[in-house]
Amino acid sequence: MAQHLYLKACWLTNKSIESKYKRPKATTFQRQKIVAEKRREMRIAILGPSGSSRQDYASRVAEQYKIPVVALNEILAREIQEGTDLGGEVRKMLDAGKPVADDVVVKIFQKRLRKNDLDEGFVLEGFPLTAEQAAGIDKLLQARETRFDGLIALVFDYDALMEHMTGQLTCRSCGASFNIYTAPPMVDGACDQCGGRLHRRVDDREETISRRIRDYEALINPLRNAYGERFRSVVGSFEDRVVFQAVLSVVRELAKSSRALPSVTEKGDQAMAAPKKKAAPKKKAAAKKKAAAPKKKRAVAKKKRAVAKKKAAPKKKRAVAKKKAAPKKKAAPKKKRAAAKKKAAPKKKRAAAKKKAAPKKKRAARKKK
Repeated sequence: MAQHLYLKACWLTNKSIESKYKRPKATTFQRQKIVAEKRREMRIAILGPSGSSRQDYASRVAEQYKIPVVALNEILAREIQEGTDLGGEVRKMLDAGKPVADDVVVKIFQKRLRKNDLDEGFVLEGFPLTAEQAAGIDKLLQARETRFDGLIALVFDYDALMEHMTGQLTCRSCGASFNIYTAPPMVDGACDQCGGRLHRRVDDREETISRRIRDYEALINPLRNAYGERFRSVVGSFEDRVVFQAVLSVVRELAKSSRALPSVTEKGDQAMAAPKKKAAPKKKAAAKKKAAAPKKKRAVAKKKRAVAKKKAAPKKKRAVAKKKAAPKKKAAPKKKRAAAKKKAAPKKKRAAAKKKAAPKKKRAARKKK
């Protein structure tokens, strides 16, 4: 009845019926389908120290995005079990107490990447651990015309992680885990579920845990430099719900930033189209000319000052010449007169000698008389 009255009113007022009866909104199922399509092709890695629950976070993220988890320990163990050449190399390195070489890790991941289940994305758990491994994974994905979205590193407070790890207890019978600091058993040394005996693993000693934490912290800076903007760190804690929400928000940020970047094929198309644009060099040349104009003006001003100095120079030279010539010319006659006086001195001496000789002549004349 209400619809009939509305249609009648629209007919009377010539209103558009389409403004009222628009396309219905998407249902919840349709929204989930759209979100699932947007989540495809997610390729990330999650790292964390021992006891950080990185395996749990990786599996939950993979379940959220419907993609598989690729754990380093699992693919290495599979190669050893199958007895492949790569598995033999891994066994030798592990038996010698050495870390698995970077090129071996990349080759094993390349072998795993050939399976079709990784076409729409994956979550790497426990690797890459070095910049070389990161570069190798990037090259493998670029060859498949895909990209690696980013790496998430869980960062913990050292003291809090040490307290959590050293307080762990495990039941020998059922495998239940407890913590003497955060989740202690009701009876010391006894399991709450089966009453079995609790023990502490050898790997949970303080010296071993401290070494592992330091080794993990040494990996962070090289990976941050290798990935740049694709590197994200999440402050870890032992509240799994809070940490997982933080990890999930970072995953969404990486997905958005990755979609904003051009793909490998788009970059190639841009590189092919770049030489056709010839207007850019002219703009650069004009900018260079504008930048060079002030320099030319300064050079012209310097030349004018130099010319003015050159013009003023002859006056100074004349004044110097006069000063030098005046005393020398006047000094010459004086020297000549002094020389003449010196020459005239012998005459005076002769006259003086004659005067001295005159008395002798007078004495001789007297004697003659």
